[in-house]
Amino acid sequence: MPRRPDEPADELFQDSERLIADSRRLRDVSRQLLRHVEELRRLERKSRTVPMGSPEFAALSADITALSREVFRLSTEQETEGRAISPQSATIQDLDDTEGHSRPSPSV
Repeated sequence: MPRRPDEPADELFQDSERLIADSRRLRDVSRQLLRHVEELRRLERKSRTVPMGSPEFAALSADITALSREVFRLSTEQETEGRAISPQSATIQDLDDTEGHSRPSPSV
């Protein structure tokens, strides 16, 4: 006898798929944040080696400002997603480890 599509098991499966998708979305935002923070560090270190007030310094400062704004936007998105996701014991790193993704570099 074929199962009806509205059985509790189907609902549980759909909830599970939604939780996995939400977790991956949160993980992706976290990855973007880490990449941007690393890039901010690189740009800021570079800006410390160029003459203050030079066109190169001004350009680096503008890049740093733009990237900082993106970090703020992503951190706000991460906060929103983090508050909306169902509580669970798994971490973002657990998800990466389960899906075979490498750990972010420890330089952050």
